[in-house]
Amino acid sequence: MKIAFTIKTDFHSDYAREKEGIEEVIERRKKKEKKIRKDCEERKNIEKKNSSLEIYHRT
Repeated sequence: MKIAFTIKTDFHSDYAREKEGIEEVIERRKKKEKKIRKDCEERKNIEKKNSSLEIYHRT
């Protein structure tokens, strides 16, 4: 009985660690995705400013 109990607790602790790891990975991916989106928005804004400046200089 004791052996079965220790195996069971080891399994559950490993599973809990694995689950925590997956959640951390998901959080990191979300943060990375947010950063990428923010960078894309900044690039779009810069491109808009540059294109509007070009149009202004042409006229």
